[in-house]
Amino acid sequence: MATFLLTKNKYRTFYGVALFFVPLLLLGAAFVTVTDKAPYQAELAFTEISDNDSVLGAVIPASCESNPPSWTDATPCQCTISHSACSGPNCTKTVSVATSYNAFPFGSLRVFVDGTQVANFPGGSWSHSADIPVGGVEYEILRPDNLVLCRAFVPGPPAPSVTFTGTPLSVFPNQDVTLDWTVENANNCLATMGWSGNKPFNGSHQEVVRPSQTTTYRLTCSGVAGTVTRAQTITVLRPTITLTATPGLVGPGAASTLRWTPQGATSCIAGGGWTGVKSATNGPHTQVVNPDVTTTYSITCGNVSGSTTASAVVTVPSGTISATTCVIPTGGTGCTSRVTWSSANFLGLPQVLQGASQFSATAASTNVNRTVTPDNATFTLRDAGSSFAVTATSNAACALRSQWVGTLCLALPDIVVTAESGFVRPGSSTTINVEVTAAYGAPPPQPS
Repeated sequence: MATFLLTKNKYRTFYGVALFFVPLLLLGAAFVTVTDKAPYQAELAFTEISDNDSVLGAVIPASCESNPPSWTDATPCQCTISHSACSGPNCTKTVSVATSYNAFPFGSLRVFVDGTQVANFPGGSWSHSADIPVGGVEYEILRPDNLVLCRAFVPGPPAPSVTFTGTPLSVFPNQDVTLDWTVENANNCLATMGWSGNKPFNGSHQEVVRPSQTTTYRLTCSGVAGTVTRAQTITVLRPTITLTATPGLVGPGAASTLRWTPQGATSCIAGGGWTGVKSATNGPHTQVVNPDVTTTYSITCGNVSGSTTASAVVTVPSGTISATTCVIPTGGTGCTSRVTWSSANFLGLPQVLQGASQFSATAASTNVNRTVTPDNATFTLRDAGSSFAVTATSNAACALRSQWVGTLCLALPDIVVTAESGFVRPGSSTTINVEVTAAYGAPPPQPS
């Protein structure tokens, strides 16, 4: 039958670490010897099995020693350092220590902060309140023999955190912009540049501004751990302007309505087919125009950021017509003229007339041969859908020494004038003979 005996002991020596098993007949025990330099590092807990006199044991840290002795495995001492969150403007924290150290009979534990002792305690738990500086500090818990049981870094106050935005980032002059900012770990916030004054800190806040020109807003927030600056630029846009013409195609002199809609403008000036200062307020605005020819209308609107121009075209029908010159031979009834025309933007069908008679109503652009006479040589191109019309006249003329008479070109008569005497005295007389030779009969007698 086996029996168990738990015993503990400690020894010091001045010559390194030596482990001696010294038989004790009465106790049946063995002992561990440790160095003088580390007198509390180990202890021996063992059991004796009597049937074979073997020894079982375990070495455990002396700082975890129990009193009275009890059986334990070789487990490390428990030692933890914890801290609370920052509070107040100086980052005050509660630092707490929890250990399994039993001071008896070795002395108290010591608390060091960045190498300087600030307190001691007998073991178990300990806490205190301290202002933690920027950058933080290191806490250490030391045993009486200067062995560090545990250490931990306790961070100091965090730097201020600032988010700063503007909505929207682009506006027309004097429109609303909402500035939003969220701040943490700051003691104050100051607005500069586009705005001014102390602003709320530590939390979410907003303010409405109305910039008249492109403006940068800056927010600087300071705390124990530093200063953070954020800035937001709000862009004031150039104005926008639209200009339309309705209808966009009219006959000569017919009405079209110009409609313009500015946004963000402080002034508007018309150009092109109209002139003068126009309304710059948010529209729309209208004006009627009556162009005789195709005309471009423009408007330029501006503000402190610049100007913008828009334009619209009112189209009026246009066209050309021409007729070539021709010669009517003697005895002829007419000659051939080449008539050419082109048209654009007609509201109706293109019509071509010779005199008062229409001979084309479909072709927008072409050329044809037409017989002309001196009294029927005028051609007209007109728009059936508007008042547009242009004319051209062929220079149809009779051949040399002929003349248009009625419906044909007649040769001019030959006339010979002679005198019986080529010289007479003043007051004397002579006979003049006139001889007319014509290719046609004598004109009918005129009534007397």
